[in-house]
Amino acid sequence: MLVVAVLAGALLLGKGFATGEVRALVPGKPAVHPSPTTSPRPSTHPSTRRTPPVRGVTVHVLNGTTTPGLAATEKKRLIRVGFKVPLIGTAATHYTVTTIYYVANAKASADYLKSAFYPTALVKPATAAIGTVQQLTLIIGADFSGAP
Repeated sequence: MLVVAVLAGALLLGKGFATGEVRALVPGKPAVHPSPTTSPRPSTHPSTRRTPPVRGVTVHVLNGTTTPGLAATEKKRLIRVGFKVPLIGTAATHYTVTTIYYVANAKASADYLKSAFYPTALVKPATAAIGTVQQLTLIIGADFSGAP
């Protein structure tokens, strides 16, 4: 019988405090109300910006201007940061705007290449005419002003 009374009392006390309210259990002593705690909300903004890996991403660099040597200069710069540049050359036509072509699985790398090195470049899907052997094809246009 005593066990039943203790269990019933515990159940009643539990229901009495279900709202998170704390009451004094000892007459004459004030109740202690702990500060409410909340869980930290996850940030909607990542703390670090993730960049796609560049190591091993292949880039075909073409000079689409009349300025000699641009493809070779850009090849060196891209290799320094981890891109693979197996081919350089001269574009079949002149380009007024630097353009980065990408194959289907390399859009993030193309966007990174634009933001990090060629902010005025256009980013477009590669076509059969451009070629789809390399992950990226960079055609330097007349708008190119050198290293940022």
